Amino acid sequence: MDSDNPSVQIQHKLTLPKYFVFNTHTYKGLSAQAFTLRLSILTGGNEPILIARLIKAEQLQEEVAQEFASKLTDALAETSITVNIGTVCI
Repeated sequence: MDSDNPSVQIQHKLTLPKYFVFNTHTYKGLSAQAFTLRLSILTGGNEPILIARLIKAEQLQEEVAQEFASKLTDALAETSITVNIGTVCI
């Protein structure tokens, strides 16, 4: 290894999983969601860095928003209030 150009190498008999899944409730009153995180290791610096990236984040956000809107719509069924998801420009 050249001391002017250090590099990091990771060698181990064990291999990391490519991803892992955990289940959690995003908000009280909503269903549990399964979150999948992809694991990777960055070795470009002086020390390796473990990175966990959420897979399909936008899809998960949409599912949570739809469930919340559905529950809110049901709770407000006897009122004149309507529930909309999205952005409002005034």
